[in-house]
Amino acid sequence: HASAMFHQLADFAVLAFGEHAAVPAVGTPALAIFLDELGAAIVDAIGRHAFGQRSDLFRRKCASHPHPVDARQAPERFEVDYLSAFGTDEWHSQYVTELGTPWENAERYRELSPGATIANIKTPLLLIANEDDGNCPPTQAMQIYQRLKLMKVPAELVIYPDESHTMSLPSHYVDRLQRLVAWFGRYL
Repeated sequence: HASAMFHQLADFAVLAFGEHAAVPAVGTPALAIFLDELGAAIVDAIGRHAFGQRSDLFRRKCASHPHPVDARQAPERFEVDYLSAFGTDEWHSQYVTELGTPWENAERYRELSPGATIANIKTPLLLIANEDDGNCPPTQAMQIYQRLKLMKVPAELVIYPDESHTMSLPSHYVDRLQRLVAWFGRYL
């Protein structure tokens, strides 16, 4: 099974980087970097992908596109509700500096949160989060997933166990790439 996945990665590498692409050996640090670059190259070729970006990117890319064909999405590691994220993520000091305290400016937190524009989302979304992410807690992905399901927008939520803000397990990189390719294959 691992051998078959490795050969699939090699095939993806040729598609993404050309015929001279070389896949680093399994178990080396270079493999994780390669997988991340490969994922970005594949997704850039077939659809939009918000990886490791804060909520403003989520709002611009997902909530602002009225036509699903124009906004194939797979956002990763994001926040949708600044008010509920306060104190559960690592950004509370920045929130206070930029927005003041949530009890004094709750409405401002709500108005700036990407979740405020959820009614505009018609785009099928593959939401990806990591279980131990302190930057973008998975509860934020759970919130948007539940909202999308209530609105009957096609959505899938994947939360990778034992991962912080950046992935470290090669099996998760492989799974993520396979899910991205399948998702974009379905909605492009």
